[in-house]
Amino acid sequence: MAAWAAGVTPSLLLADAGGAGGEPSLPMQLGFAVALGAVAGPVLAGPQALVLRGRVERPWRWIGANAVAWACALPVTFVAHALAPADGGVLVLAIASAVGAFAAGAVAGAVHGVVIVRFAAGTANRS
Repeated sequence: MAAWAAGVTPSLLLADAGGAGGEPSLPMQLGFAVALGAVAGPVLAGPQALVLRGRVERPWRWIGANAVAWACALPVTFVAHALAPADGGVLVLAIASAVGAFAAGAVAGAVHGVVIVRFAAGTANRS
């Protein structure tokens, strides 16, 4: 619920930021996406880090990893939409959304993967 609230807030703020009913610029959208990812990532990762306690060394690194992962990944979805032609219709928007979601997941997964490999290495060293 906290992530949803964080996700809705920029949309409400951006509605006024465009001026005269227009959309805000892409750089402004990307800035909000980076900020949202940096906030929402740790919100989602906090409970996960609690589960990791006792299983990995320094589980709180997972919170920082999520801040970085989602700050990098969320702007990818905005870029995917920006690259889609405005007059492309619903199908083009759906394809852009799917490509953007896949690419964002790949970016977040890459960051998460680096941290998970480090967790695994630390766990193997403790055995």
